[in-house]
Amino acid sequence: NSRPKDNKVPWWYQYQPTSFTVGNCYGTSDDLKSLALAANKLDIGIIVDVCFNFMAEPDVNLNNEKELFDALDTCYKPFTRQHFKPRKDDRGRNNWFQGQLPCLRLDLPDVQTVHFAYLQELANCGVTGFRFDCGGWFDPKVAAMYYTACVMSFRKASAELSQTLFESLPKPRNLIVYWELTERRNLERVQTFCETIGPALEYMHADKLAHIFATNDLKKLTHFDIELGLLNPANVTFTVNHDTYNSAQSKLSVKFANPKDAVLATCFLLAIQHGQPLIFCAQADDPFIREAIQFRKHCCSIPSIIIQCSPNVVLVQRKGRGVMAL
Repeated sequence: NSRPKDNKVPWWYQYQPTSFTVGNCYGTSDDLKSLALAANKLDIGIIVDVCFNFMAEPDVNLNNEKELFDALDTCYKPFTRQHFKPRKDDRGRNNWFQGQLPCLRLDLPDVQTVHFAYLQELANCGVTGFRFDCGGWFDPKVAAMYYTACVMSFRKASAELSQTLFESLPKPRNLIVYWELTERRNLERVQTFCETIGPALEYMHADKLAHIFATNDLKKLTHFDIELGLLNPANVTFTVNHDTYNSAQSKLSVKFANPKDAVLATCFLLAIQHGQPLIFCAQADDPFIREAIQFRKHCCSIPSIIIQCSPNVVLVQRKGRGVMAL
């Protein structure tokens, strides 16, 4: 659940959760079930963005301890102050997201019980999977528990849901779970998370792509798919997403000096074998990207070979299926 609908505030303010039940100003659980049913008929899955790390910013003076504790006890039922991390750690550093959004203690059984029930409620509505916002804030051991909860919720829902919900599917639905990792410097931590927990949407390779295209030296793409596969070949890859599209409002910006470079970089991600490319809505109608999508569908899981022809020309070959020139 989230704040009341207000078209005058930014989307990210509306996004901040106030509770973990399905249903808010945008619709009810029945609406979500109807959406999942309509999507399933088109072989489209609904992936829910779950935000478990933090809650909405309390509408109180954060420097007034009494007001703050009263808000924590009353605004986020069933949670109270003991379910949240202290706003500052022992060294005076921010313990809350962006210093203002109360962060839950994800290791507490009471918090997990609420979150796992929410995952089950979403699965019962017929969703296909979950994207964990700010997944890098999860301790890997806790993340593993949340992943297990996703699997169990999905299995239970698949067994109990009416068969009519999935009768139009051309193939059985598969659970999709991935984690947003915004870490940009600690490659070892990102790699460990991807190898032990599961696929992630990580920003390191998006940053690297932007740098490669900015320097006009495409030879650096030659081993890109191999490097990406070392993290997790099923990672969600991207060049542009909702956080990076408006660089003026995002600290996570991946900057392409030329918008055409972002299109070519997305085509490259579609051409290589590794990764599950995310296509941002602002790019979806680009004719080059639409062609690249068809290329990927045609090549399926055929291994890719990247061949450098010159500093500004690269070929991506999919053995026996086709070649894409960038």
